[in-house]
Amino acid sequence: MTILKERESTATTIAPPATEPLILPKRASRLRRFARLLARHPNITQVFLLLAIASGTSIFLLYLLFRGAWSTHQDNVAVLSTIFKMELSRKDTLALSDSPQQVITRSYKTLDSYVEPDGWSWVNRFSGTITYGKQEQRLIASCSPYSPIYIICSLSEIP
Repeated sequence: MTILKERESTATTIAPPATEPLILPKRASRLRRFARLLARHPNITQVFLLLAIASGTSIFLLYLLFRGAWSTHQDNVAVLSTIFKMELSRKDTLALSDSPQQVITRSYKTLDSYVEPDGWSWVNRFSGTITYGKQEQRLIASCSPYSPIYIICSLSEIP
């Protein structure tokens, strides 16, 4: 027991001088902590990567679909909502929700099938203007492209 006491008495503690500040270990940066978190959980990394690829792809496809959409048409929100309704209901031609005199269609052929139930028959087509006839009346469809897939036609009846 005396040996232990001697060792205890001879032991000295080393304390830093009062003039020097204590150096604390640096905390890792947020980026390094985030990288360590991702390294510990590879499934989370895969899910985030899949979501980033899927969202980027869907944004790119929407851009390709509607790249010319924000055009000179006055009511773009109504046109886009009609296009979404048209896609959901799988129709080829649909009247604009605000104005029944404007029609959104995929092609000129589907416009023909849209006006035929009302008794109109095709008469003439010159560029973007199509003329339909019913006895002595005429229906003029002035069409312009809205996007690479959709066409907007304004219908006006001439007695």
